[in-house]
Amino acid sequence: MAVTGNGRQVIYICYIEYYNPQTFNAMKARFLPHLALPLVLLATLPAFRPAGMPTKAVAADGREVRQVAAFSKLTLATSAEVILVQGSTQKVEVSGSAEDLKELTTTVENGRLTVGTVQKNWNNWRGFKGSVKVYVTMPSIEALAVSGSGQLHADQMLRGGSVQVAVSGSGQLRAPLTAESIEANVSGSGSLKLSGSTTSLNAGISGSGRIEAGELAAKTCEARLSGSGNCRVNVAQTLDARISGSGNVYYAGSPRVTSHVAGSGRVSKS
Repeated sequence: MAVTGNGRQVIYICYIEYYNPQTFNAMKARFLPHLALPLVLLATLPAFRPAGMPTKAVAADGREVRQVAAFSKLTLATSAEVILVQGSTQKVEVSGSAEDLKELTTTVENGRLTVGTVQKNWNNWRGFKGSVKVYVTMPSIEALAVSGSGQLHADQMLRGGSVQVAVSGSGQLRAPLTAESIEANVSGSGSLKLSGSTTSLNAGISGSGRIEAGELAAKTCEARLSGSGNCRVNVAQTLDARISGSGNVYYAGSPRVTSHVAGSGRVSKS
């Protein structure tokens, strides 16, 4: 008890609780079972996020079949992967996240299927968020092309009459191919790999790209190189090679060779 300045008496009451182990253990045994379930449920809740803060959605990959007009030519014009087979029934099936598939286009014009993206401001385009694959079945093959950084490949033999194959940019095209004549061109730093057989091969490189046709058996070949690219061929009868720059033509077989080189390039037997 204390006396204040105005003469009033004030009583202070102090409450002191002594720790009793027996009482504590009894309370723990009584209440912990009731707390277990709420704690488990709380642990399964998502972390607290302030209102208005965006969440990052993770979309599951899906597949869909695209209905397109008939085509015998194919161009990959985006950073996707195309897996090509030759079959009696035409089919175009795409695989990827729902968000990416909304950006992927598959259009046919003048008999050519172009796999690309929705037209947009390319300065803001950051590419697909995940892996995008396109499975293409073609009954007839006249031309295959890659424009950009995509990849187009076939694992089973493709057959055609006169077939054009081309890569423009840094992309890759790989295919086993049997055709009467093949025109193969690379522009940029991309690569083109061919195997199979043909009567006539016309190969051209502009830039630093590569044509790997050492496993493509050709009777005759014309090779035109401009830049620093390399071309490997397998020729049985005649090879006509012309180089401007530091590119190289390497050939297997025993053809009759005609060559013209302007620069430091070479035509040599591999």
